[in-house]
Amino acid sequence: MREISVTLGERTYPILIEAGSLNQIGERFLERFSIDSPVLVLTDDNVARIYLENVQVALEDAGFRSWDYVITAGETSKRLEVVSKVYDFLIEKKAPRGVIVVGLGGGVVGDITSFIASTYKRGVPYIALPTTLLAQVDSSVGGKTGVHHRGEKNVIGTIYQPQFVLIDTDCLSTLPKREFLAGMAEVVKQGAIKNPEFFAYLEHHYRDILNLEQDDLLKTVGDCCQLKSDVVAEDEFDERARHVLNYGHTVAHALEGLTGFRHYMHGEAVSIGMVAAAKVSLAVGKCSADDVVRQERLLRSIGLPTRLEKHFILQLLDHLYADKKRVGDEIMFVVCTGIGSADIWPVKPERLVELLSAI
Repeated sequence: MREISVTLGERTYPILIEAGSLNQIGERFLERFSIDSPVLVLTDDNVARIYLENVQVALEDAGFRSWDYVITAGETSKRLEVVSKVYDFLIEKKAPRGVIVVGLGGGVVGDITSFIASTYKRGVPYIALPTTLLAQVDSSVGGKTGVHHRGEKNVIGTIYQPQFVLIDTDCLSTLPKREFLAGMAEVVKQGAIKNPEFFAYLEHHYRDILNLEQDDLLKTVGDCCQLKSDVVAEDEFDERARHVLNYGHTVAHALEGLTGFRHYMHGEAVSIGMVAAAKVSLAVGKCSADDVVRQERLLRSIGLPTRLEKHFILQLLDHLYADKKRVGDEIMFVVCTGIGSADIWPVKPERLVELLSAI
């Protein structure tokens, strides 16, 4: 098993990565918690059909009492109304402050579950069991929680670290192809902003990853978790250094909000956003044409969309003003400064729309 430490002082926690590790969840709980603590497993209706029973049996075999709560799969569940119903459930069960909340699923489940854990009775233990590629390489690491509100992405949230993250790469074999490809956008992002060697590895091995070759999956997931945990350890509360993880996300979040979180999967929007960000970076002299070509070529080869439709661009402005990285009248836009390197470039939303219109 590969173990990566997210080093945050007293909030330090491990990321545990191994094929088949979901079956070990009972043992991992016994290492950390008293069996007197009840467990809530929150998941969605897609994941529940495949994994919920096995996880609950493993927990109960270890002596833990567990409840489950199943939400509708998809971004439209990231609402306060859904969160409120889970609070109601916990209160009805008289769940104590020692209740352990487990997020079993992808990024939507993880963001909702961790938000609930951070706010129920001012904070209860949270465990992440990510089952999608996007969640395994990105959203399960770093402690960001969030829900959407009034059409804006993750506008309500906290930063709250899990007790541990357990990643079973075997779960990726049950993902629909579109969802797996969407996760690859976050994989490419990690190399594009932080590690040129990893980006080159993806250029040569993306077919092996898409074919679910186990060694390549373990390396890809592990390396992405290591890259992100290094950034999080440097800037846990997203004050500056961590902003680079938002590469491609300014346009992506605006595009998702504009289309009601129904047209694009998050990773698809990120792919479009990365190429747009790379082209803006080239236009303002931050990177080379080759840097843009390599990113666009890799994303297209994987099977991801890369074109920002012109008719969307002017409509993005209101959503850009809602961007969480806006300070005053400027967005802290992440630009490419070469493959494996990124920086923050303050830009007014109107200027960004102008640049996007010209690329």
